[in-house]
Amino acid sequence: MRLFIAIDLPQEIKEKAQKVEQEMQKLQGSFTFVKPDAMHITLNFIGEVDKDLADKAKAALSSVSFTPFKVHLQGLSYFSPSFIRVVYASIKEGSAEAKTLFETVGEALTANSVPYEHSGSDAERFVPHFTLARVKYIKEKKPLLDFINAYSDFDFGSFTARSITLKQSTLSEAGPVYSDLYKLEV
Repeated sequence: MRLFIAIDLPQEIKEKAQKVEQEMQKLQGSFTFVKPDAMHITLNFIGEVDKDLADKAKAALSSVSFTPFKVHLQGLSYFSPSFIRVVYASIKEGSAEAKTLFETVGEALTANSVPYEHSGSDAERFVPHFTLARVKYIKEKKPLLDFINAYSDFDFGSFTARSITLKQSTLSEAGPVYSDLYKLEV
């Protein structure tokens, strides 16, 4: 099973994100947009594991403690400057806390022998964000950059992160389907 740990987003933020996605659809290109029920902030991507490692991941998550923190999502940005592959909402407030939570969860996973992406010295590459779209193809890069710049201050909203969830991702032709395996609420 394919696993990751995430912070779920409230409905109001998902609705604002959908409006941005609808505007982005007008660009000449091919995008895979994140569906509302799949919108989240990924903390730790574990990947493909067996049931034993899934149980260890649950145990690791159950040992984590953190203080709830405010997350404010504002503005669009992207990864891969040479070819834009991912368009995401930036975390304006709460990024440092999300990074700390990433590290705390990572320590718990490591203590339970559960490997995850960006572990060890690779952790510095972790950028807390909320993915809106993956770019498959874009006819011209400039209109996409102009779109991202036009939404550089767009306010997606704020919420208090009070829980993290171990999720299973099942890949299908219609896109990934997520199910919650364990939820830690503080």
